[in-house]
Amino acid sequence: EDLDIVCAGFYSEEGSKSIRGAYYMRINRKSARPVEQNVQGFSVEFLNYGAKARKQSKNANKIIRKENSESFQLELSEIMFREDGGALLVGEQSWINMVTTASGGADGSGSTSTTYFYNYLDLFVLSISPEGYIEWYQKIPKKQITSNDGGMYSSYGLKVVNDHVYLIFNDHPENLFYDQGEPAIFSANKRRFLPLLVSINGEGNMEREALLNESDGRVFLRPKSMKGASRTGLISYAHGKRAHRLARIKFTP
Repeated sequence: EDLDIVCAGFYSEEGSKSIRGAYYMRINRKSARPVEQNVQGFSVEFLNYGAKARKQSKNANKIIRKENSESFQLELSEIMFREDGGALLVGEQSWINMVTTASGGADGSGSTSTTYFYNYLDLFVLSISPEGYIEWYQKIPKKQITSNDGGMYSSYGLKVVNDHVYLIFNDHPENLFYDQGEPAIFSANKRRFLPLLVSINGEGNMEREALLNESDGRVFLRPKSMKGASRTGLISYAHGKRAHRLARIKFTP
């Protein structure tokens, strides 16, 4: 309301591209001085959630050597300001791998082919109070890996209603009752989708449920294309070889 500058995001140790925690800072627009600032490091248990056993062991060894355990390839994709002056941050681990293979004779003749792998992994959600303190943070394990499709079925859709955060994404059916460990891999090539809804309340408590029944192989949800239709709703787009569908999703906390 005072037109101050608000900065928020993820941070790492100097010289590293991985993620160690989150920060918040409010700067007075007239004096250019920080009014509020807060830094919150992520716990090892938090960073290990959803990791395979080898990664957890590696992080544990870092603690023994008094090094920082960090996450990687985390992109800040959403900063949403709440009505009470607080904010919500959403980050997603994502990157693209390119693999080129060659075929032909020893003389170098032949052809090459390139495959693009689109990786969309865990989601990080943080709630920041109006005073600038990080109230809670949650990690939502997922593992979406597809090829040569632009990741059109991966990533997530987002809606915030009052103090509830709703996230929608396609997942492997085995992850509906996910508890711990490395999640099963969602691959669009298998044509076996389960659109999931993850809800987080104002206290940071998380619930996971199926948004729809498992895809029948004809129409597939595209979460990245979801748009806000109203204060409590989303418009969702899905398509297949012979059908295009729109649906309205209404959230009632």
